[in-house]
Amino acid sequence: PPPFVPALKSDDDTSNFDEPEKNLRAVPPSRHLNAAGFSGEDLPFVGFSYIKALGAFTKSESILSGLDSPAKTSSMEKKLILKSKELQDTQDKCHKMEQEMTRLHRRVSEVEAVLSQKEVELKASETQRSLLEQDLATYITECSSLKRSLEQARMEVSQEDDKALQLLHDIREQSRKLQDIKEQGQCKQKIK
Repeated sequence: PPPFVPALKSDDDTSNFDEPEKNLRAVPPSRHLNAAGFSGEDLPFVGFSYIKALGAFTKSESILSGLDSPAKTSSMEKKLILKSKELQDTQDKCHKMEQEMTRLHRRVSEVEAVLSQKEVELKASETQRSLLEQDLATYITECSSLKRSLEQARMEVSQEDDKALQLLHDIREQSRKLQDIKEQGQCKQKIK
């Protein structure tokens, strides 16, 4: 990887580049076209490189030559090894986190599928419960009606029993009276 990755704020961000020095070279006001036609000499240079003063070049050379010393090279190598190890550790952590995220996404999908299944089962259970409640209400109404009919039948049977007992009593009474009349009739015949 490169030693420095610039942060960009937009596609045309130039904050990481040095400002070019103004070239104070005078442009002649008018140029004559040469015989060949268009030459492009008066067009501006479009690019990223420019030439600085010789002093700046020698300064950067001295910095590079200072980096060539064995102590600085060893120090830079150690830093590079440490940074490489940090990068590897970070990449490993990143990979583990990606695996964990994948696992968690899979688990969320499984739980959502189970939840959806349970919602379907719950709706089916609620429908079944509603039907059973309607059946129960029908049975309760029917049971109440049957209890009333049974009570009415008991009352009618009781009344019929009372009538039968009364009739039996009346028959016995009539039979006793008839017996008395017969006995009186036989007594009268014996007396005569």
